[in-house]
Amino acid sequence: MTDQLHELPRPDGPTRPDSAAEPDRRAPSDPPRPTPPPDTPEAEDASGSRTEAAVAEGDTAEPDAPTVLTDEPATDPADADDAARDAPSVATDEPVAQPAGAAGDAPTQDPTAHDPTTHDSATDDSATHDSAAHDSATHDPADDDGPPTVVLDETVAGTPVVAGGASAEPDAAAATAAAPPAEGAGTDAAVGAALAADAADVDEDGGEDEDGDGDEAPHDDGSDHAEAATLGGAAPGELTKDADAEIANIIAEFARVVGDPLAAERLTVTGPPDVLPSVYRVTTVATVAAAAAAHGAALLWSARSRQECLPVSVDTRHAAAAFRSERLLRVGGQPAPSPWDTLSGYYQAGDGRWIQLHCNLPHHRAGALELLRARAEPAAVARAVARHDAAQLEAELQAMGMCATMARDEQEWWAHPAGRAVAGLPLVEIDRIGDDVAEARGGPSMATPARGTRAPAVPAQALSTQAQALASPARPAAGLRVLDMTRVIAGPVCGRTLAAFGADVLRVGAAHLPDARPLVIDTSFGKRSTFLNLRVAADARRLRELVAQADVVIQAYRPKALDRLGFGPEALARIRPGIVCATISAYGRQGPWSGLRGFDSLVQTASGIALAGTRAAGSDRPLPLPAQALDHATGHLAAFGVLAALAHREIAGGSWHVRLSLAQTGRWLMGLGERDTLDLPEPREAEIAPFRRVMRSEFGELSYIAPPGSVGGAEHGYDRPPSSLGTHQAGWAPIR
Repeated sequence: MTDQLHELPRPDGPTRPDSAAEPDRRAPSDPPRPTPPPDTPEAEDASGSRTEAAVAEGDTAEPDAPTVLTDEPATDPADADDAARDAPSVATDEPVAQPAGAAGDAPTQDPTAHDPTTHDSATDDSATHDSAAHDSATHDPADDDGPPTVVLDETVAGTPVVAGGASAEPDAAAATAAAPPAEGAGTDAAVGAALAADAADVDEDGGEDEDGDGDEAPHDDGSDHAEAATLGGAAPGELTKDADAEIANIIAEFARVVGDPLAAERLTVTGPPDVLPSVYRVTTVATVAAAAAAHGAALLWSARSRQECLPVSVDTRHAAAAFRSERLLRVGGQPAPSPWDTLSGYYQAGDGRWIQLHCNLPHHRAGALELLRARAEPAAVARAVARHDAAQLEAELQAMGMCATMARDEQEWWAHPAGRAVAGLPLVEIDRIGDDVAEARGGPSMATPARGTRAPAVPAQALSTQAQALASPARPAAGLRVLDMTRVIAGPVCGRTLAAFGADVLRVGAAHLPDARPLVIDTSFGKRSTFLNLRVAADARRLRELVAQADVVIQAYRPKALDRLGFGPEALARIRPGIVCATISAYGRQGPWSGLRGFDSLVQTASGIALAGTRAAGSDRPLPLPAQALDHATGHLAAFGVLAALAHREIAGGSWHVRLSLAQTGRWLMGLGERDTLDLPEPREAEIAPFRRVMRSEFGELSYIAPPGSVGGAEHGYDRPPSSLGTHQAGWAPIR
């Protein structure tokens, strides 16, 4: 039985026929050195790194792979190369770790290269996905208006789950964000309205805590608009009017994304509408995604307390800082080192087109060098790339299981089968799975262990602090247990967000895999961390025991990767009726690229985002976004989906599956239309300081960005500092 809870808006393909200038196709005599996409590591969450478990005996997906859950692309085992087979295989978003003894040293960057600012994460290991049943490769995004913001397939106990209206076409959104769907336009009650009939009467001011951490943030008196909206040389009054309209668009887009027209009345947005310089509405995406996560927390609190849905508030400057959290992390007063590999970046091929190589993991680096027959030097790699056509090199590297993509403009991407497949997917999918509604209510204390499992026999003293069971507006997820099987940014941001709202989050990884310590530190606030190797029968059994007492499982393996190992969503729902599963991938669950590894920067390059920046800036090379916006937005939206599903479980029971991808998030961003703010100055440290917090840890004193957004003005944050991977036992903390 499948009951679809949310299908959120999606843009409908290319909005600008001239989205990018044709690149110079002459073969350079002296190939330019690579330009690393942005300055943070590339996430290999579901897409690029290898999995956390070891390959089970007889598993044919990765014949000689040392671990089970792999990040390897969904290719035929016979086509897998030796380098991919011998590499570690845990599902991870993590960029490559620095060599032993050099963890504190950032790699030397090519002085001529663009300063990287982008970070990635998204598709993990998965078996070959058969998209024949739902393949949209033949779907032309221009042929329809897209699905409604929220699509309801069924009702539960006669009550519609959610509601929403039709999404605006991309070109309409380019001019102005579409208003929230009209009440009654072919819809019923949204999740929030279903949970609290009086939600519309809630005070919309959202309280005083604008930064989400208890400290009063500056009120928005309009001065922020005048400061930030320095666009087009307009007069101050025109600037303020433009800024006010853009803030109204942000609120309207938030209501569309969460599928609840009334939610707009409960959201307060402060700060200027534009914070980060970009050709796209990156600040809008950051604010809406952070607000959606806070709204999900408000829904869960309403469901658990049987009280009205609380208002939420977000400051645009705080949301923008949160989207750069890995870059703004300070360890002992110093910036964290960059895990970006010196070979990662943009290279110009022999036909004049650009291709991005992602070499942050050892086996990706080794595979690229093997194919190119080049020394491990940027100049040597540039010369080797110049001997190939970009499209041919992309195909050969992808066939090897490496991470690379040719830079395309938007029109080219939406005409590509992978782009057309993404066009057939909504922003967020929340589907009901399993049939055991009667057993699928409540938190872990109500879960009955499945046959063949038992409660983990781990001493209480080995599990650090106890978990708080009492929910509150500040901790609406208290007492809920989350297994975080992700790495790098997108998935870990989802887990970190749930931890900020009070959940007990246990990160499950593998001891043999490399990690990027700065990312581990930044995304591990509020979590415990353990190691399991699914190749070991006892560890596989322990994972099932953990699932039997869990409420949420987040994974960033490629679509269908866990199914063949017995840990797919349907199998998890049988182990633990009432489970909420979140799956994050790079290129979505359907189409020819659904099984590829992918990272934020690669998706930007493939989908036209990077070349749109090139055109707008008048640059001669791809220009990525000013933050790992696809990663962070996907992580926050995944948290929203999980919290909304948990809220509905409180009311109607059931198990749920939440699905997102970086490509779907990128499509949403592009569908909002361009808004050229490239001339904006970078935020100053004084502007970021109000959103910083300090916490002592085993790594030293950490200065980090607090979680954005507030719920009912209540403070929320992290109850524990990050810790090294594998520090804790594989068990749940006692709930008091």
